[in-house]
Amino acid sequence: MIPNLIPSDWYWAAKDGRIYSSRRDAFVYYADPAFEAGNSSPWPTDATGKQTNAALLAVLQFYGLTSKALK
Repeated sequence: MIPNLIPSDWYWAAKDGRIYSSRRDAFVYYADPAFEAGNSSPWPTDATGKQTNAALLAVLQFYGLTSKALK
């Protein structure tokens, strides 16, 4: 569990540099003030250990969220 996690207003950072904002349902840059403030987690991984859009979608769906940007 991630302390203070607000799934509808969170950032997910992938090792390849992608950053997804659940609040905006969009990819953002490292200079985003809220991302810089530390409201982020590592991008989720699938069963093979890869950080995929599908793995992040599964986490969002767990919290009742959807994403057009990740499909």
